[in-house]
Amino acid sequence: MKYSITCPHCGSEYLMDFPRGGEVRCRCQACGATIRVRLPKRRTLTREELDRRLRRFFIMSALFVAAAIGCLFIVALILKSV
Repeated sequence: MKYSITCPHCGSEYLMDFPRGGEVRCRCQACGATIRVRLPKRRTLTREELDRRLRRFFIMSALFVAAAIGCLFIVALILKSV
């Protein structure tokens, strides 16, 4: 994942690609100073969290489809009575 890094020594900004989070050391591309950078750790979902999110997605999708069908039914009733 790419992160924007600002060197505290020379102030230059650049993008660097880091494969993982945590504290890493890198070298400034402009002045060559060694910089310690703290990156956010990537959070992995547990099986329970993934199941909960999928369940919520399917429930919300079903509610959306039911609401859309209900709206179409009401429109059909209104057009039929006109």
